[in-house]
Amino acid sequence: MRTPEGKVIFIDQMALVFFESGSARVDERGAAILDAFAGYVQAPPHCHLIIVGHADRVGPDGANLELSRRRAKAVEAYLRARGVTVPITIGAHGDTRPLVETAEGTAEPRNRRVELYVG
Repeated sequence: MRTPEGKVIFIDQMALVFFESGSARVDERGAAILDAFAGYVQAPPHCHLIIVGHADRVGPDGANLELSRRRAKAVEAYLRARGVTVPITIGAHGDTRPLVETAEGTAEPRNRRVELYVG
C-alpha cells in the first residue's frame, strides 16, 4: 500500500506484488514494492519470509501452478539480489486461491500475484 506521498507501507507484515498475464517478470511497480520490502525485512526482529505465488484462471491448471512457482522464485531472486539474507520459504498455489473469484478462463489481474509474509 502507498501513502498519498508515494511511500510504501506494509499492513500486518505482508506485501503483494502483481504480474502481467503469463509473466513472471518483476515490473517497475513490483520492483518499487520489493525494494521497500527488502529494507523492511532486513531490520530486526524479522527472521523468516514466506513467498507464495498465484495465477489467474487463464490456462491449464498445471501451467498456472508452474507460473505461480516461477513468480515466487522471481521475487525471491529479486530480494536476494537486494541483499536479503533471511531464510525464505517458497510456495505456489496456481489458480486455486484467487483474491477475486472468476469463471474458468477469465483473466483477472488481481489474481496474478505474489504474497509476501514476514514470520
